[in-house]
Amino acid sequence: MQPNYSGMELIDLKLCKLSTSMTSEPQRGEVYSPEYVKSAGSMENEDFNGYWLDIAFMYSMRHLTFESDRFPALSGLATFFSKRHGKQYYAGIFSGGIAHGLLWCAVTPGILSRRKITGYVGPSWSWMSVNGRITFNSRDGDDESVSALGDVTFKLTPCGRDPNGTLNDGQMQLAGNIKSATMRRITAKEDLSMRLEANSKMMANFQLDFADQAPLENEIQEVECLLVMDDDDCPYNVLVLRRVKQTLNFERIGVASVDPEWFVAGNSRHEYITVV
Repeated sequence: MQPNYSGMELIDLKLCKLSTSMTSEPQRGEVYSPEYVKSAGSMENEDFNGYWLDIAFMYSMRHLTFESDRFPALSGLATFFSKRHGKQYYAGIFSGGIAHGLLWCAVTPGILSRRKITGYVGPSWSWMSVNGRITFNSRDGDDESVSALGDVTFKLTPCGRDPNGTLNDGQMQLAGNIKSATMRRITAKEDLSMRLEANSKMMANFQLDFADQAPLENEIQEVECLLVMDDDDCPYNVLVLRRVKQTLNFERIGVASVDPEWFVAGNSRHEYITVV
């Protein structure tokens, strides 16, 4: 029988397990001990943002028995940090670190499949929707100086009383700079790597988050590029979005590195959109 843990019990349980699972990324040892977690309230915002993304990276390496436990298992820790730092928590991302938190990458992109997951796990913009290891290419700093997003709000519908637990639905609404592009496979047989093109010009190559998001062999699909971070030092700065069928909403399908000047050059639209 699956044991049920309270939120605060999971702080010690999860962080002790996570501290033993490190491989090639964040090497901080005792930073992930329960004692350090409990004293993390004194961190500056930019230090906390990076620390939380390191925890997200390690948490993604864990293999849960039930995918439905992905949100509840992290709820206690999220609630603890939310109270200590006075931040809002949105399905794996904290206020003050939204832009950084959105630019996650699947370590084995395209190989994963949403179809292997039974039921709704999380919104496409959240790293917690991925049943596998993720990483963040930019951990340091605060959102204020680099974020290209505006008026970001979240509408999360929890299944039960825990606002940070299992979700029925999760929407992110924001204002941002968007440009249209097309997506196709780099080669006819390639179902992982995609090519972004605009006006017959290649803008970037990128990897799909999930294999079942790939277009057909010779299909060209319309996508939208949302500028998330206006920072030359960020390896990835754009969310690649695709409209959800029969709706006005968008879903995330990947991240890409695109020259910010492309958005300045013309034909970019400043729009208010919903990502699910």
